[in-house]
Amino acid sequence: MTSPPPAEPEGPAGPGTVWMLTAAMGLGPASLYAVTALSPQLLPVLGAGERLLGLAVGASFAVASLASAAAGAAVDRHGGVLFIRLIAVFSALTAVLLTLQVSAATLVLAVAVAGLAQAAANPATNEIIARAAPRQGRARAVGLKQSGVPGSQLLAGAALPPIAALGGVRWAFAALALTAVVLVVPALRMRAGPPVRRPVRGGRVPLSRQVRIVLGVSFCSGATTQATNAYLALFAHGSLGLGATAAGASMAVVGGVGIAGRVLWTRAHAAARRPPLVLTVLTAGGLAASVLLLAAAASGATALFWAAVVVHALCAMAVPGVVFLTVMDLVPAHAIGTVSGYVGICQFAGFAGGPVLAGLVVGAVGYPAVWAAVAGLGAAALLLAAAAARRR
Repeated sequence: MTSPPPAEPEGPAGPGTVWMLTAAMGLGPASLYAVTALSPQLLPVLGAGERLLGLAVGASFAVASLASAAAGAAVDRHGGVLFIRLIAVFSALTAVLLTLQVSAATLVLAVAVAGLAQAAANPATNEIIARAAPRQGRARAVGLKQSGVPGSQLLAGAALPPIAALGGVRWAFAALALTAVVLVVPALRMRAGPPVRRPVRGGRVPLSRQVRIVLGVSFCSGATTQATNAYLALFAHGSLGLGATAAGASMAVVGGVGIAGRVLWTRAHAAARRPPLVLTVLTAGGLAASVLLLAAAASGATALFWAAVVVHALCAMAVPGVVFLTVMDLVPAHAIGTVSGYVGICQFAGFAGGPVLAGLVVGAVGYPAVWAAVAGLGAAALLLAAAAARRR
């Protein structure tokens, strides 16, 4: 018997669907971004040092990495909408937990639970887009839904430090919890269409050499991105002398510029004659941001710091969206969830390892060594992206 052809997309994903996918992408890491944005105010309350921050961030992404393969395969079996609902519920529970008790134990537990939500977010949203949007419309849908991640970072950095300054960190977490609970309602009301059911033998999907190279880019770029995100605010506050609110605002800048970057670069990928070249440009920008941070650490110049924040947000933060578009171009629709899970394993492993490495280095040597190590990982990402671009 011959296999049936892959199912065609059902039609354009409507604005309401794309909006909810964007919200789901932002909900997954919301608690994590709240912790990093509030870190100058939160760590003194906990009586903890910078190493705890690295461990907490690492725990979240380690859980996400370990759960990604299972989440991706489950999305292909059951459809993405079910997991959008679960993401909303898990994220709300995490934020409520942080509100009820602010302690080192609940901090690590909350961000670990958030890791489960992140593991399912990309497979679920990618599966819905692959099924509901024609190929030429994927770039717009992916760019918009990926903007949910920096959007979450923008809101965390802009709103939560001022709330914490007025009423304490518990009130900041309460504001996050309220937002998350409100988003549970539209998530539960999403209509679930039939998933693309075409199971792969043995539950495995063969990967081309180009896809494997892109997975390497995802790991290295992920490590640099989250090491930078985790320590930007603490670096600005502790080494450059910025106040806690101004330091937390660096996360808002990353979020705001990151939204524009993800939308613009996904569209650039769709329009490019050789799309993998876009990854080369983005990883080069990520490396440049690390070099600027190293220069800021050496000189104490806040202008270099803010330049690094903008370049990092514009380039490094846009890598995941372009990676997922590349994968969606190279694998069939029935395997989108599974291969998105593979990407998640690599991406979240980098997300976990980068902050933990940075936490160990900053405690032992200081921030110049941190940014030098991050630049080394950025150089590896650039070399891999260039290798992917050379393959047709």
